[in-house]
Amino acid sequence: MDHMKTITVRLPEELIECVDIYSLRSGKNRSEIIREAISYYINPNNKNRCRRSKPRKICPY
Repeated sequence: MDHMKTITVRLPEELIECVDIYSLRSGKNRSEIIREAISYYINPNNKNRCRRSKPRKICPY
């Protein structure tokens, strides 16, 4: 990724807490985690990306 733009996204506090916990455990910052999550979700090769009909518990950690 050569050039990146800054965007603003509103997230529930509990989701931000989960991202922060994952950040501490993985050594990645919030932006890296969110970029990876979006890329995973929209990747056409990921067959499980949109199959859930019910939302999963927000923080599995």
